[in-house]
Amino acid sequence: MIGSADIERAAAFMTARIGTPYEDGAKGPGAYDCGGLLSETQWELFGREIAIGNVDPKDLRAVVEFAANHPLKLAWTQHQTPLHGDVMLLSGSRRDHHVGTYLALDRGGLFHCVEDGGVRFDRINTLAPLGWRNVSYWRPAA
Repeated sequence: MIGSADIERAAAFMTARIGTPYEDGAKGPGAYDCGGLLSETQWELFGREIAIGNVDPKDLRAVVEFAANHPLKLAWTQHQTPLHGDVMLLSGSRRDHHVGTYLALDRGGLFHCVEDGGVRFDRINTLAPLGWRNVSYWRPAA
């Protein structure tokens, strides 16, 4: 169970990064791509080290091969309902594959970085209208 201190820390972390621009391959602090922000968020807020490769999100074959062979695949499990800190994997008909972190703020949402908006927080119920259709939630296996 998450406490108010965890929520306050996540909110401060998120607020400090909202609006930071997108740059392909960037890992912060002046710019991020989706994987760079995911990696920093998971480490700073949850103490999880996530190695992010340089995979072109427009190259579906490269994305699938990277995900299929990623060492975390065996250590993480997929869930139907998100919890604070879950890694979110997304794709959609109008969007490439994408990653971000679920934060239990403002009734829950995706903290992520996109090319057309930089770092942002989108509530779960706004993802489909933004073009994200396939959403999955992942967390470390117990």
